[in-house]
Amino acid sequence: MDSIKRAAVLADLTQRLEQQGSWCGETHIQKATYLAQALAGIPTGFEFILYKHGPFSFDLSDELDVLQAQEILASVPQRMPYGPRIRTTEVGRKLRDCFPRMVGELDGRLALVAGVVRDRGATDLERLATALLVSLEPAAGRSVGAKAARLRELNPHVGEAEARAAVEEIETLQGRAAGMAEVGA
Repeated sequence: MDSIKRAAVLADLTQRLEQQGSWCGETHIQKATYLAQALAGIPTGFEFILYKHGPFSFDLSDELDVLQAQEILASVPQRMPYGPRIRTTEVGRKLRDCFPRMVGELDGRLALVAGVVRDRGATDLERLATALLVSLEPAAGRSVGAKAARLRELNPHVGEAEARAAVEEIETLQGRAAGMAEVGA
């Protein structure tokens, strides 16, 4: 995906997150983009690594700065102790509208991601994105319990029940995403 189309996808995804009640801080966009790429198969091309709070892309962080400089996205300051919200601008909406076929092809997958992220907090998104990262590791066929244990190994502050719930949710979402891929959504 070239950079202009990727910018349109990020503008669309950010607007969908806003519509779903997401806080839309950088963490939310980071986790949503990871889910879009690794779960929904949207080829944004960002490299994610396991960082302090789950999968993180330094390239995406830089891209968000560029998109704000280009006025495709805007950073809206919030009262302390909260960080800024990121919003899609009119320029971003017009950019997205320049690619109706691409946005149409990605519609179901972007809606899935926005519906998953919705109004969740950063801690919940960290668990969920890390559960996806764990589920994509090469050790195929691991049980939910083994995946939950691996998640807790990577993020020791996550409780056993929370880890298990995140893995189970990811498995359900992977089934939904696979079904969407089969019908070309």
